Amino acid sequence: MGKITEMFNKLLEKWKKLSVGKKAAIISVITGVILILIYLGITTFKPKYSILFSDLDPKDSGNVVEALKEEKVDYKIEGSSILVPKEKVSAIKMEMLSKVDFSNGSKGLELFNSDGMVSTDFENSVKYQKALQGEVERMIKSFEEVKECKVILKLPEKDTFAIKENPENSTAAVYIKLNPGIKELKKEQVKAIVSLLTGAIPNLPKENVHVAVNDMQLVTEDLFQDKDKDGLQNGKQLEMKQKKEETLKRNILEILKPIYGEGVKAAVNVDLNFDAVQTQSKDYAKGVVVSEHIIKNNEKTGDNKNITSSPVDNNMTNRQASNNDKNNTSSHEDVTKNYNVPEVTKTEVQAPGKIQKITASVAVDETNKKLDELSKEKIRNTVASTIGFDEQRGDTISVQGFSFKNGGQDIMDSAKAEMKKNELDQKKAMIEKGIAIAIASIIALIVLLIVYKKVWGKDEDDEYDEDEILESEILPNETEVEFEPIVFEDNDPKTHIESEVKKYAQSKPDQVADIVKSWLAEDER
Repeated sequence: MGKITEMFNKLLEKWKKLSVGKKAAIISVITGVILILIYLGITTFKPKYSILFSDLDPKDSGNVVEALKEEKVDYKIEGSSILVPKEKVSAIKMEMLSKVDFSNGSKGLELFNSDGMVSTDFENSVKYQKALQGEVERMIKSFEEVKECKVILKLPEKDTFAIKENPENSTAAVYIKLNPGIKELKKEQVKAIVSLLTGAIPNLPKENVHVAVNDMQLVTEDLFQDKDKDGLQNGKQLEMKQKKEETLKRNILEILKPIYGEGVKAAVNVDLNFDAVQTQSKDYAKGVVVSEHIIKNNEKTGDNKNITSSPVDNNMTNRQASNNDKNNTSSHEDVTKNYNVPEVTKTEVQAPGKIQKITASVAVDETNKKLDELSKEKIRNTVASTIGFDEQRGDTISVQGFSFKNGGQDIMDSAKAEMKKNELDQKKAMIEKGIAIAIASIIALIVLLIVYKKVWGKDEDDEYDEDEILESEILPNETEVEFEPIVFEDNDPKTHIESEVKKYAQSKPDQVADIVKSWLAEDER
């Protein structure tokens, strides 16, 4: 206890000796350090909040706040977001979803759950239309791209006493506000929305659906018109061409890389025919007899009896001379056959995307070894079998040797450097995070060390020097007295005596000391 009191007294004495400016500076530094420590304590132990719900309908937000108040849960409101303690977000969200009826700004079929008197047909019709609008709005809002949605329906009037043969069609107008960062909806997404509307709303053709997005941009105009019926769209054609080329290139490299490593490069160009060609041909097969008519006629000379008297039949009669001329007889036979000849019609449709020509180029590294003609031929044959080479189609294959820069090592070095850079960036981020946490404490420690070193860090042996410094600051500086230098070279009596005295003191120091003591003793008397 005594040591502490003694230390305190010493500090108090030192404090009294300090000037007013130094006292003010020390007080300012200590106050700043205390404020920094207080700030660090508040920010460190302050509870962290996280978003519970964001961009809710104002009515839903009010219901959530009321529920949080009932449960006595700490919450904050920042803009359109409701924040709660971070460690309780999941539990509170599940509780709110079970207690709060979220309408998301749209009321659906729950409109029919309200108690009241018996409604008229007109009131039920209006309720049905509003409920249908609300359900459609909820459905569209469920998409992550959509922030807000408004749907207006026009349904045909129903006649209770008559059934119309051709009922009127419904119409739908939809306004969609997209989330920040999403500029537009894709054509397929708009078609999906239109399809959902036509499926949910009775008698609604897709042509009667009008969708506007953000700045009143109508996205359903010419939505279902096919502008390229005879072939694939240019984008799809290019994609198909690139996929074919990439597949052939990959197949070539899979065969050659095990042999040449990274010292082989390949490029493939494929010409495709995207014309839809339809070819029709007819063929006639062997006929089949479907009916046959035979007429036979035998005649004798002088006999007028005929089997037929038709002039047409007579013209078509095949008369044959009888072998027996003595009987003077003749005979003919008429055969008529009706054939059914099958006609075969063959239609061939050539799908767009037929390969017209393939051009392949292969480059092999010659840095270590020259590529001879035999090796080139082997590579050419390998590539030909890989790509399905067809000389009649005009396919070409080129194999050349080149000296690659570093044998492709520069690419590997670049990749390694990129990986190393990413690792360094990650480590740098972690270090910066650690520094950000500890930097305030380090600054406070440095300030305390500086103050201690300047005020209380000196040893007791230096007190005299400190007092001299303080006196030099308080007392005015005295002018120094300059003396003329002593010239020892002059040979006067005085100089000679001084020289002899120095020699005597150096040779007999003890006697000189005794003499000096005796002089001092006489002075004290």
